[in-house]
Amino acid sequence: MFNPLAVKGHLASDDAGDPLRLEPTAYLSAIKAALEAKSAVITEIDERTIEFKPAPRSMFNGFLLAGVSQGVITTSEVRDRLVISYRLEVPYFILGPLFLMVLAFFMMKFEVRAQWNEEKYWGPLIGFLWLYGGNYIILMVRFWLFVGRTIRAAAVSKFYSASRTVNASGVQ
Repeated sequence: MFNPLAVKGHLASDDAGDPLRLEPTAYLSAIKAALEAKSAVITEIDERTIEFKPAPRSMFNGFLLAGVSQGVITTSEVRDRLVISYRLEVPYFILGPLFLMVLAFFMMKFEVRAQWNEEKYWGPLIGFLWLYGGNYIILMVRFWLFVGRTIRAAAVSKFYSASRTVNASGVQ
């Protein structure tokens, strides 16, 4: 079900038999460290879940968590595949475009010089959908890429640490 005030997504790994595959807690600790580097405040952690809120200074455009009020990241294993799911609450995304749409309707309705007609309704509605939908899609793609890069970086660091261990022991 689509919730316009939440961004949801998940990533699944295909490395079921890989000996270098990390445990879900290792992926979560890598994501936790990356979120803290992005000024997120971790509010609750258990074995398979991270809840976080962005710091107040990260609410401006250009930050990864701009417009997010809170988020939850969980890990689970489904048929030997690791699935990392996330849900971001984004109530701030709707406030700005909604305010601009109401302001545009108000200005059009009470404009003295122009005749009111129904064709003017489409401008604010399209503007609202453009601003809200654009921000929604940008956050969805940016957070998906952020989680994917963090997971890949954690797996690569384990691969390099395993190769250093093998080389240090003299086994090739």
